[in-house]
Amino acid sequence: MTLQPVESSFIKAIGYEAEKKVLRVQFHTSETWDYFDVEPELFQQFCGSESAGKFFHSRIKQLRAKLIGRSVGAPILAHLGR
Repeated sequence: MTLQPVESSFIKAIGYEAEKKVLRVQFHTSETWDYFDVEPELFQQFCGSESAGKFFHSRIKQLRAKLIGRSVGAPILAHLGR
């Protein structure tokens, strides 16, 4: 999955795999999460949003997710509740 950088103080990059409906979000904390059952339209709205962080908090955060990677020594994102 290719990640595209976004202009955000919270999110570093995002990517999407349409066949599996998986959204990947890489945060500036070096954590990367996959979000499942994301419809293509939601990903397009995310890409076109004025604020990636606000969109994430209002539309993505509550979706089923899995931590797929974290740099050594990077803190866990307490505000994600994971």
